[in-house]
Amino acid sequence: MKKRFGISISEDKYRVIDELSRKTNTARSLIVEKALEAYITAIKHKAEMHDCCGLIIVKYKKVSEEEITRRINKELVNAETHIHEGEVCVRIAYVKGSSDEIEKTITNLSSLAASVTFVPLD
Repeated sequence: MKKRFGISISEDKYRVIDELSRKTNTARSLIVEKALEAYITAIKHKAEMHDCCGLIIVKYKKVSEEEITRRINKELVNAETHIHEGEVCVRIAYVKGSSDEIEKTITNLSSLAASVTFVPLD
């Protein structure tokens, strides 16, 4: 069962959603619902401390690999890879452990990197 309610968003975001809707032949409501699902998953992950696993994806440039390595809690990392694309570097780490420790690592990396994304896998 679906519930209907109104929301207010910036005109810029509305335009993006509307354009994506037309280009992908997808209802605006579905686009918003999928975006909310991703947001809710991320917030729920932060709300309660638990053991979990996932991917930390770090995109950066003009930062040394050593500095990024220092910011990653080695005890959490089970595997990682590093990719160079021009001046951009991407590091992907498979992590497992306390959600609190994972969040601290993400916060430490966020001050250096262009973007840090956590993808929960559980």
